[in-house]
Amino acid sequence: MVIVSSRMRDNYTKYGDLLAFEINYGLLRNVAHDNKRYRVGVFTVYDTNLRMLLAGIALLVDETTQALFSLFNSFIQLQGKPPSSIITDN
Repeated sequence: MVIVSSRMRDNYTKYGDLLAFEINYGLLRNVAHDNKRYRVGVFTVYDTNLRMLLAGIALLVDETTQALFSLFNSFIQLQGKPPSSIITDN
C-alpha cells in the first residue's frame, strides 16, 4: 500500500527527478496481529538546498521482486510520472 498526500505530490512534482527509496525495518515493532512483519518504505526527494522531502510512504509485508515492482508501479500511478532516477538501499 502506498500513501501520497497533496503535499507529497507537490514535493514530487517540483523535485522528482531523483527519487530515493528506503525500507525502515525497526520502525513498526510488535504491531503485527496476523504474524506478518510489516515494514515502512519511505519515498523521498531532495530540494535545491539538499533538504529531504517526503514524496510517499509505503507499507510492505514482503520484499520480493514482484512486490517491490508492484509498489513502484503504484507510486508512479499515484504521482502521474516516473522519476528520471531511483536510488534504493539495496
